[in-house]
Amino acid sequence: MSDRTAPADPARGFARELGLAGADLLQGLAHWRVWLGLAWQNVRTQYRRSVLGPFWITLASAIQIATLGVLTSMLFGLGMRALLAPLCLGYLLWSLVSRIAGEGCSSYLDAAQYLRQVNQPLSVYPLWTVARNVLVFLHHLPVLLLLLVWPGVAVNARTLLVLGTLPMAVLSVSWLGFVLGPLSARYRDVPQIVASLLGIAFYLTPIFWEKRQLGSRAYLADLNPLSHVIQIVRLPLLGQAPEPLSLAVTGALILVGWSAALVSLARCRTTLAYWV
Repeated sequence: MSDRTAPADPARGFARELGLAGADLLQGLAHWRVWLGLAWQNVRTQYRRSVLGPFWITLASAIQIATLGVLTSMLFGLGMRALLAPLCLGYLLWSLVSRIAGEGCSSYLDAAQYLRQVNQPLSVYPLWTVARNVLVFLHHLPVLLLLLVWPGVAVNARTLLVLGTLPMAVLSVSWLGFVLGPLSARYRDVPQIVASLLGIAFYLTPIFWEKRQLGSRAYLADLNPLSHVIQIVRLPLLGQAPEPLSLAVTGALILVGWSAALVSLARCRTTLAYWV
């Protein structure tokens, strides 16, 4: 009888890594006090010794929205009353989505010192990035509340749908840090590529324009998954029900994206510390 051992089963080994990745994600979620505390500390530190503090976020966004609104109304010949609410909501939601995607690239690179010195689940660091940007978005609540009483905005029972669609929108992009973070640590060109793609996506997403303005080519907007992510939150805030297609696309993003996140976490779990 040969004393040579049988080769390991690659499928069984990968299934084990997937199980460990899932356990890492669950442990990371259980450490919510860690990544939420770090996120809050980031926001406070950024505006330390400032008079307005983190509310500079709100002021800066209000100035950008007002400038973009005036410019867009002049270019398209639309009244500010009809334009401002959809534009403001679209811009704020785009800021949340794009920041989660863009900063997700550096989720591990920015936390390199923690990654090397502290024994924490790897999923803590992308969750930290998501929490930081959600906290920044919450500073826009005064602007959102003002929009709810803006002339032409119908607040009704459909507005409550945002309590479910906003978490869906966050979940649909939160997995990007788990995928792009390791890629960016391994290949340092990835953050620049993602930033360029987000710059292009801003103009291809119906933020300061509407899908109906494309006429017979309105289907082109539906090919952009980010437009669906924006719409499932913006439409309820405008008193309208989100389209079933947008809900389906966002749900598919969540399922496919988090599956990819688990695969990425399984692949890089043992090598990530060497890349940063």
